[in-house]
Amino acid sequence: MEVASKGDLPSDLEGAIRQSSQASASFIASGGMKAIVELLIPQLQFLDAEGAQGELWELSRVFLESLKELIGIQKLRAIFPDAGAAALLKHQWGDANFGFASLSDRKPVGEDDEVIVMIVPDYQMLEYVERIASQLSDFPHFYRGLFHETLAFWGGL
Repeated sequence: MEVASKGDLPSDLEGAIRQSSQASASFIASGGMKAIVELLIPQLQFLDAEGAQGELWELSRVFLESLKELIGIQKLRAIFPDAGAAALLKHQWGDANFGFASLSDRKPVGEDDEVIVMIVPDYQMLEYVERIASQLSDFPHFYRGLFHETLAFWGGL
């Protein structure tokens, strides 16, 4: 797996997302199970601005697909903040190569899932994040949160 060196800055937002997935994949390949990575993206500071939420979802898809490809697994599950977002994106991304769930699903993690990525879990959903994370001690997982200008926050509890 080829990862950009520390001095190589991506030229665009999608490149930054791909670089973060490369770093995450390298971490998993080295035996890591939990990590924290942040991307500060001022353009997404105001999620209520028209199109910002859609852009966030598209960037999440870039990360998910890139990570799955780089680590060469069969079962990656994306857990979205609510059932509505999960259902909408599953419908819109019918060709996605990963599974969908929501934080409030009764059983968001399947027994055959290899990597879990929680997308934008906010503080109101902390109880759900903690419940899910407590079940994930044996395999890699990340969660991505949005905090003001921060697009992504991956890590384990």
